Amino acid sequence: MAFFASRWARIGLGLVFALAAAAAANAKVIEIRVNQARGVDSTVAYGKLTAFGPWDDRNYALTAEDLEFLSPNETESRDPTPAFFRVWMRKGAIQEGHPLPTKGPDQYPRSAVNTFLQRFGGLQIDGKIYRGINRIEGNRFEVFEEEELEEMGEGWPRFVSGEVKITNPQGAEETAIAVNPVDTNYVIAGSNGPGNGQKMWRSTDGGATWSNAISLTGNTCCDATVGWSTDGQVAYTSSLVNCGSSCGVAFYRSLDKGATWTQSATLVASGSDKEYLHVDSYAGSPYKDNIYVSWHQSNVQKFARSTDKGLTFSSAQTLDTAFKGIGSDITSDKQGNVYYFFPSTTGRQVRVVKSTDGGASFAASGVKVSDTKASFDFPLPSMSTRNAFIYASADADLTSGPYADSLYVAWSDTYDTDNDGSATANHARVQVAYSRDGGATWTVTTPHPTSDGTTVDRYQQWLKVDEYGRVHVVYYDTRHSASRNGVDLYYSVSIDGAQTWEEPRRLTTATSPKINTSMEWGDYNGMDMAMNDIIAIYTDNRAGIDVWGIGGFADAPGPDYRLSVPNTTQDVCAGSSIAPVTVSLSSVVGYTGTVALSTPGLDASAFTGGVFTPASLTLPANGSDTSVLTLGTQPGAASGTYPVLVRGTDGQNPAVIKEATFNVQIAAGQTVVPALNTPANGASGQPRLTVFNWAADPAATGYTIEIASDSAFATIVETGTPSAATYTVRQQLQPLTTYYWRVRANSPCGDSANSPVFSFTTGVTFPEPYCSVSFPSAVEPITRVKFTGIDNRSDPAPDGSPALEDFLSVPGGAIVAGETYSMIVEGNTVGSYTTKVKAYADWNRNGTFDANEGYVIGDIVNSTGTDGIQAVANVLVPAGTTPGPVRLRVIKKYNTAATACNTDGYGQAEDYTLNVGGTEPTYTVGGTVSGLAGSGLVLSLNGSTSLPIVADGVFTFGDALTSGTSYEVTVATQPSDPAQTCTVDNDSGTIGSANVTDVEVTCETTVLDRIFADGFEQATP
Repeated sequence: MAFFASRWARIGLGLVFALAAAAAANAKVIEIRVNQARGVDSTVAYGKLTAFGPWDDRNYALTAEDLEFLSPNETESRDPTPAFFRVWMRKGAIQEGHPLPTKGPDQYPRSAVNTFLQRFGGLQIDGKIYRGINRIEGNRFEVFEEEELEEMGEGWPRFVSGEVKITNPQGAEETAIAVNPVDTNYVIAGSNGPGNGQKMWRSTDGGATWSNAISLTGNTCCDATVGWSTDGQVAYTSSLVNCGSSCGVAFYRSLDKGATWTQSATLVASGSDKEYLHVDSYAGSPYKDNIYVSWHQSNVQKFARSTDKGLTFSSAQTLDTAFKGIGSDITSDKQGNVYYFFPSTTGRQVRVVKSTDGGASFAASGVKVSDTKASFDFPLPSMSTRNAFIYASADADLTSGPYADSLYVAWSDTYDTDNDGSATANHARVQVAYSRDGGATWTVTTPHPTSDGTTVDRYQQWLKVDEYGRVHVVYYDTRHSASRNGVDLYYSVSIDGAQTWEEPRRLTTATSPKINTSMEWGDYNGMDMAMNDIIAIYTDNRAGIDVWGIGGFADAPGPDYRLSVPNTTQDVCAGSSIAPVTVSLSSVVGYTGTVALSTPGLDASAFTGGVFTPASLTLPANGSDTSVLTLGTQPGAASGTYPVLVRGTDGQNPAVIKEATFNVQIAAGQTVVPALNTPANGASGQPRLTVFNWAADPAATGYTIEIASDSAFATIVETGTPSAATYTVRQQLQPLTTYYWRVRANSPCGDSANSPVFSFTTGVTFPEPYCSVSFPSAVEPITRVKFTGIDNRSDPAPDGSPALEDFLSVPGGAIVAGETYSMIVEGNTVGSYTTKVKAYADWNRNGTFDANEGYVIGDIVNSTGTDGIQAVANVLVPAGTTPGPVRLRVIKKYNTAATACNTDGYGQAEDYTLNVGGTEPTYTVGGTVSGLAGSGLVLSLNGSTSLPIVADGVFTFGDALTSGTSYEVTVATQPSDPAQTCTVDNDSGTIGSANVTDVEVTCETTVLDRIFADGFEQATP
């Protein structure tokens, strides 16, 4: 079913009203006569029900009892929905336990019209359904023939409003969608499945109806991403392909608006995951129509670009190598700068890397957007099998409005540190960060309530910025599921550059239940917007695993204006003037008017008054203008931060008032040299993300901290300018390294001298600085690791221990560079399966397990983990390895060898500490001798060390051996007088982490010697 909406303005959510007056005059208006006799209840005045909304013949079924469900203030709600539907909604809301409000214009959710259209098709009048409607005044409406509207429009733009099922048959998730930027009738989408491989979908009526599945050529898998050229002539998609132990990335083009697809490039043959594409769509960009594709390769960020609309691509670039991650997205600004966002799995943060030359090259390292509480993914009651995935969704403001060139990125996170073992312990939220300075600094806000964070999860978000600069975010929300198992799609919008957010709206009309499959909801949803048409795409389980779309939920803005001031804090010494502040006003949707500027509520104890030049601005339609505010401060003002409110008031009745605030931090008095607190001077074992604290100075407006690798500060590794007397390093420091730090207090009245210099040494904490490990299918444990002096046994129960277990403190890991040691690993395969064992040792101590630092240990087949079945191999410690601690990771995985940072399948990993060089512990070999009667017995150790034995008792060889060394005890000389034969039991083995004391030497006298000793000798005749 197709629903009509103007390409240029959408008022309501898909019903065609707000028609031009001339068009309405030419359309056929349906004559509506309410027949009281058709009603089921004679006490109901059915004609008066039009006070609540447009007429629908289904109103005749309402009784007086039904009408009691309507609110006393029902007419305050201006939704174009009939009375019977309002009763239906209110009854359902009561049954669900969340009654609708009973006063004000917002008594019904913004999705009410969507729901009406989806459930009931339109207005039913005399046996026909109508969707053409126009508000006359108040809650009075005219209804038009749909056919008439189509004839008037000459290709009247059509776009979906409400929900529509996209995929058929069932079994699809992980979706992306893109609206043609020139003709929004054409919409393309991609999904993982149904069935095997990535499927493409195509709509020619604005998303109202969809084609059958379109398959791509080649052996595709999943992770769909889609886009269009700016002229709307070429459609793009990318897919993971040829997936075995890893996947490649292929790029496809369509020249018939998504009907057929041709592969144009292979970006990488294997080793990749989670690709996404972005097209530079700004008309004035020097790199317009460049295509940018991101992916990761073993969690290392990769990037390629095309400058010929996807026919060819550049070689892959590697970005921000100090941080690994997965779940990237790309956007670009009006200057064509490219921003590559990704959540880091090694640093628990969202990062961005910038290119200023259209993706030809990137900065050597990225910038932290925000820390995250969770890493990679986390279980939730509604997403406990696959886990909720942390990924980035980014966009830029390409308008000329007050927030032009702002950057935005959204991601899912937890409120507290994620708990991988308990779904109910985690509580999910969506975070949005914005930057107004090209990605250098970031501010984080939350686009939904947080007071219900312990009972409602929000995750799997997508973000878009429209042509008015509004920021739109959709996400899953569990508020309609008491057990947090079901989800709805919700929507939040910000009109002030993501600083504040309007009340979220429910878009879906039915809560989707959790389905216990390996994919659940997939990894991500999508959303796109072109002109005024918006559509979200998401996985929905209300009738099985399907992909649905929903459109028409963004209100069309009316004429308005925006007021903004720089979002910075000014520092000033008491008695001085602040730097002039530029106040910007811009027209939205054709606004014209004169706006007067003022600073109401200005603190007279701090300021001497404000002057705007000019004092008022007359805005041209869709244009902008600025005024400059000058402001002085009182000489006797107290130190502190003072807000300054800037107000704009136009000449309408009632006046339209806009406000913006900036802060002024006034300083008074001279700063003093800061006293450093922690880390204390000479402290050791400090975390690599070191937190610094010092004594606060009331006269300071901020501080400068410097961290260096030498006491003379010739090599400064990081500088920070915190406003408070604390600071956390932005990037992890090197492990087991000594650093030096100092602080000075800053003030516009004068900075202090540097503090005395403190030193500290970093340590290593688990798993820092190494990547984490997950086995989302199941933890199938390692049960024993024996290597050099380590002989560690652990729990054999499946899922009884973490995916990555900390055994760093287990003793016995002494080794010597250039030597070879035997490794033995046992583990539970949980049935008649094969698991492959690898070991990784960070010999160069760079915080990662490099390709040449891995060892194949072998296979464990059909083992309980306690039956002695082992994987065994020798490990050579590279010659030249410098003395000190080394991280060892042992990892087993079902069917395939795992990387050191595994994120899928069945298995487990354990981390240990090896100690290279230094004083390596050694152990002796000994035992007992019994039955010795003769003399001259000599024992030998490994054929080289001799030990004479003169009597029964305990013996010990003088030479000590290191762990892992083989030993063998033999009899070098048998005893005589009397002659005896001595044998050795427990004679050989391998040195472990203790002295050998169980060698047994037993001596027996020969028979002939016993006869002679008993006096039976005879003289020779």
